[in-house]
Amino acid sequence: MDINLVGVIILEYVVKEWIRHHHDAERAQAIRRSWRGMDQLLVKRSRRNGLLHSGQVMTKRYLHTMDELTCFLPGTLLLYLYHEDGLGAMDDAVRRENDHYRTVAKSLLYSCFVMANSTRTGLPPETATFSDTQGILIRKNQKHYALRPETIESFFYLKETEHDPIAQEWGWLFYQAIERNCRVDGGYAMFSDVHGDGAPEDTAESYFPAETLKYLYLLFKPDSVVDLKRNVLTTEGHIFPIRAYPCLFGPQFLSSPHSFLAVTVNIRK
Repeated sequence: MDINLVGVIILEYVVKEWIRHHHDAERAQAIRRSWRGMDQLLVKRSRRNGLLHSGQVMTKRYLHTMDELTCFLPGTLLLYLYHEDGLGAMDDAVRRENDHYRTVAKSLLYSCFVMANSTRTGLPPETATFSDTQGILIRKNQKHYALRPETIESFFYLKETEHDPIAQEWGWLFYQAIERNCRVDGGYAMFSDVHGDGAPEDTAESYFPAETLKYLYLLFKPDSVVDLKRNVLTTEGHIFPIRAYPCLFGPQFLSSPHSFLAVTVNIRK
């Protein structure tokens, strides 16, 4: 089990459906159990540099690797806490737990920033290893930057939910690295090697204008363009109003042994 594609497809969908469904209490409890499972099983700190990262559990073995794709996680966690805090009174235990998860989210996002800022180009690799003895390592087949939006998306949520100015400072460095390395005649391209003698490749994904550029715009806009209390951005960056839609993920999904939430909670059994 790991948190990358599965996490994006399932966890982010469930959180945003919960928001869109006006904060259903049963689904909130399921999501909270999922956060607890991830915190216990996947989130570790490197002994070499102290960086928090969300690794992978593969056949009972923990891998200290984190994908750029996983950097959606701190933003999704901050968004969840933003909405849960807005529900009103909560007991002390939940408040302490929320404070802990807020710290986890910010620490993970800092690690995502370091993944990019520690390379020669200022761009993040597709995957980085957080070694306990050697620090951040980049595999040869994971050294490219695919114009992904996930880190920038989380910067946006840090700005909007916590009003932390560091989000725009980190985002500006990231944007400059994209302009410096990925800009080509007629647009932008993926970059072949973020920590060596890389060059733009003759390819780009549609999510770059749909998400990466959109989140950069939202990050640097002085005033909030998207009211997160009234709107939710989908996993593909589309802006949907929060209305009383039927929830796509009902109680039967949350209790299913095949759901990501159930796997996260029950993996130790």
